[in-house]
Amino acid sequence: MTIYRGLNTASSVEADAFHAKVIQLSDVKDGVLHLEAVENYGIKAITREEEAEISVNFIGLRPFPGVDPYSLFAFFESPIGESYIRALRKGASLPILNVKEIQDIPILKLSAEEMEHVGLSYKKAMGAYAQALAAAEQMRIAQLEQVYDKTGLSRGYMQKK
Repeated sequence: MTIYRGLNTASSVEADAFHAKVIQLSDVKDGVLHLEAVENYGIKAITREEEAEISVNFIGLRPFPGVDPYSLFAFFESPIGESYIRALRKGASLPILNVKEIQDIPILKLSAEEMEHVGLSYKKAMGAYAQALAAAEQMRIAQLEQVYDKTGLSRGYMQKK
């Protein structure tokens, strides 16, 4: 896996720059990347020419061919993966991770089949979780609308919809 630090974007655009979407910290809310908010920036031609890049606020992990990226998600979101990351963070108010130290995290050596199985299981679990959250949010809204209806608040609420 290739590990790299994101780009430091500048406000001035140089003549030999190309335009690419650069994911900033503000584009991620509650752990979710909002692609519609990602802006284009002029980037020096000496950098990697990708469709989208990451800003200096992020560290990129690019799996080698044959490595299931979801198996890496599963590892880094596991209690063991999170403990490695917590141990590497420096800084009290703004935690900082160093690229060189991340390279030293021992990642499980799995066969391609095992990685694929772990990745599929992870995607299935996260999909079920997202569906459960959506269903819970719909139930919460329906119950609140009942409360608003019983208290008479729904008349003003319904007019604003």
